[in-house]
Amino acid sequence: MKKARRSKLVDLKEAVDMVKDGASLATGGAVFSNKPCAFVREVARKGIGNLSLFSSTLASYDADLLIGAGLVKKSYIPHISFEYLGLAPNYRKAAENGDIEIVECDARILFGGYVATIEGLPSHPIISLKGDDLSKTQS
Repeated sequence: MKKARRSKLVDLKEAVDMVKDGASLATGGAVFSNKPCAFVREVARKGIGNLSLFSSTLASYDADLLIGAGLVKKSYIPHISFEYLGLAPNYRKAAENGDIEIVECDARILFGGYVATIEGLPSHPIISLKGDDLSKTQS
């Protein structure tokens, strides 16, 4: 007999309480859609910092808010902008000033990392990077 699936839904307070200083934090959504705004605002309000930040391939408000609050030490996000409005201002300033470490990656690398995590592996092969100059910058 199959084990019944257990819900992973928790209330906002419980979700934020799981995030500790120095955590790796991944947020979902794309650009302006389905962003965890209440969650991100609460993380910022609590001042949970020294974060390594991951997101979907196109982050916006969520990442910019945490970066602007000085809570992000490292970004693994391929693109952070407000779409037609340009680069997210806090991200741009932090990047130009060297206030955060930006790990260059694209969607393939990001999703390969997510798949490896799901599979419990240290890495996941990404065949489509073959011959790509991006992999040379990570040496």
